[in-house]
Amino acid sequence: PASPYARNVRHWFHAILIMQAVVCAARLLILGDFLGGLWMALLCALGWYAWNQDMNITYICLWGLGCLVNGIFDMLSIIIPIVFNILTLAVIDIFLRALVPASELLGAAFSWHLYLDYFNSGGGSKDNSFMNSLAGSMPDPMGKLVDEVDPEEYRSLVAGVSKQGEQFQKSLESGHVTKQVRKGAAAMQQGAEQLAEQLQQQ
Repeated sequence: PASPYARNVRHWFHAILIMQAVVCAARLLILGDFLGGLWMALLCALGWYAWNQDMNITYICLWGLGCLVNGIFDMLSIIIPIVFNILTLAVIDIFLRALVPASELLGAAFSWHLYLDYFNSGGGSKDNSFMNSLAGSMPDPMGKLVDEVDPEEYRSLVAGVSKQGEQFQKSLESGHVTKQVRKGAAAMQQGAEQLAEQLQQQ
């Protein structure tokens, strides 16, 4: 089921899905990357299905996980050839290839934002499990952006992205992001230790 907040930000999900669909079409028609384009098309289809199913959090999480995995692999497929000087592309090709992981990682961040809302609004806020400690310690990169910006208004979107970038830079300078990552790593370690203890008891 979807939370009331998730239903209120359907327009954000819609905008991200449109962007992914456009990038996927460019990937197929301009870059000629048929295998990668096929995987991205399946990912877009899963996202549209989640949107059509009244923002069902289960499908959104599956879509977000797929976005994260695809985004990492697509980012590595750009970085590794550049590092080893085996990639020679035109400017438009580099721009389009950079848009692919950017759109996917944006989807992953949005999915994480919705999961945190679902978790904190009753989906697990009273649970003392490993996911509770992890969700409470990891940052929400899209929290304020989604709440303060309407993606259908150009000026609002540009101002929101600029503000989010400034806040992220301040967080980096103050070490806040590093602290959040360390808390997340500690929570994961604690969860792994709890799981190991349960397995030993069995």
